[in-house]
Order: sequence, then C-alpha cells, then structure tokens
Amino acid sequence: MTTDIKSALTQVFTHAGRGYGRCLRPSASLPSSYELHRRAQRERNLVINALLRSAMRQFVKWLSTLARGGVKRARELMDELRRRRDIRALMRFDNRALADIGVGRSEIESVVRNGRCLSNEPSLPQRPMIRRTSRDAAVRAQTSSDLPHPCCFTG
Repeated sequence: MTTDIKSALTQVFTHAGRGYGRCLRPSASLPSSYELHRRAQRERNLVINALLRSAMRQFVKWLSTLARGGVKRARELMDELRRRRDIRALMRFDNRALADIGVGRSEIESVVRNGRCLSNEPSLPQRPMIRRTSRDAAVRAQTSSDLPHPCCFTG
C-alpha cells in the first residue's frame, strides 16, 4: 500500500464517529484487506436486506390494495347480477300481479335499482308518543277506581 492510502485508511478508522463505532486506537494496526472485504460485505448485506424488506412491505401493501379492490369489484358484480335476476323475475309477472304489488311494468327496473319512494303511499296512522309521569299515574289510579273495570261492565 502506498503511504497516501495508508494515511487515508488510518484517518477513516481512527476518527471518532466514523466506521459505525468500530474505531481503532491510534496504536492499533490497520485492518487487513480480508477484514475490510468482510466488513464491506456485511454492510452491503445489511443495506440489501433493508432494501428487500422495504420492497416486500411495498409489495404486500400493493397486493392487499389489489385484493381489496378485487373483492369490491366481485361484490359489485354479484349485486348487479342479483338486480338483473330480480328484474327478470318481476318481468315474468302479469300486469295484475304487478298492480297488486304497486309497481307498474315501466317502473320495474327503477324500483329494483333505486327502491320505491314511499312518500306518496298512505301509511298506517301513527299513535302519538305520550310520556307518562308519576303524577299521571296517580291521576289514572284515582279515576280508574271510580269506574268499574271494563270486563266487569254489564251496562
């Protein structure tokens, strides 16, 4: 080795903070070419392993995104096939059966795909919700004792 290379290697391996904590004391001899080769090989392997781990993480992330997209597309396809099957089944009904259901023949596809709008349909009357309090219960108890029980009324 020439003196320039020796001095450069000595500076690299003896300077504090260099060589990842494997600094040599000034009195220690320089590493052999075999040791340098092994050290370079280990560090190269560490870098390659880190790159492979990173690439595998990215690949797994991509693959899981692809799988989720595939599952979503399969569900959409199954839903579309179900809707088409339901449309075909309703098209087989005669006009009277469709009228009993409350669907016109021209509305079948819209009803299957979007559902029926029930705002125009008459609904059952709703009883208002009455909140009962303990005072109401006491009033009912007084008035009910004055009247005979409904099943005992012979009137």
